[in-house]
Amino acid sequence: MSLPKHEQKILESCDALFDEVIDFTREMVSQYAVLNQEQGVLDVVEQRLQAFELPVQRVEMKHDAMCGHSLYAPVEWIMRINTTWFPS
Repeated sequence: MSLPKHEQKILESCDALFDEVIDFTREMVSQYAVLNQEQGVLDVVEQRLQAFELPVQRVEMKHDAMCGHSLYAPVEWIMRINTTWFPS
């Protein structure tokens, strides 16, 4: 059974970008990125967005506001300010 033309075009587009997506993923996962030390990954993503001439704006995460959100899902970690994250 053959695919509709629009679905075939989507698959062809994905195939054409496959190597680029793998390279981008490889670049991201090669960065040292543990909790509270994700700067390298952020830099990689920011550079890629800028290469596409997309606007990038870094904003501070407001932990208290995030915790109050109805879709917030806490994790089993506690944070020590200016140090490292430790499992609770």
